[in-house]
Amino acid sequence: MGKTVEIEDIPVAEVMETTGAASEREAIERILAAYVAQHRTASTRENMFDLVGEVRLRDDYDYKAMRAGNPLAHG
Repeated sequence: MGKTVEIEDIPVAEVMETTGAASEREAIERILAAYVAQHRTASTRENMFDLVGEVRLRDDYDYKAMRAGNPLAHG
């Protein structure tokens, strides 16, 4: 199925550089596939509890120091 659309050159060039796509068509196909995959992943998570086990904090993370305004403090 072929489509003709006008897209500004700068975003397409950025997508090509970021993804390593060899052509404009490949860049657009990659970005569309990535968008759909991200949307499917996001829509399958019903609430924050679905993220349990997905996020790992550093062992030296100190939430008290962060609250006190010192983001570089370590445990």
